[in-house]
Amino acid sequence: MSPRDFLHLPPAVMILVMVMFWPAIWAGTLMTAALAGDVIRQTRKPTSPAWPTLARGRATRDVVR
Repeated sequence: MSPRDFLHLPPAVMILVMVMFWPAIWAGTLMTAALAGDVIRQTRKPTSPAWPTLARGRATRDVVR
């Protein structure tokens, strides 16, 4: 079905098709936003003054296990 054929469908059918695609569009948008947030969080330098201490403690704890 081409986009031109879609425009010739009855209005109720066009609305129904758009309503069925809406969850997929919304999910794609949310996934993109979550991925962008993760990338930003991982590339940003830590701003906490306690970060070196926390990082050393975490590394030490992992080695002890």
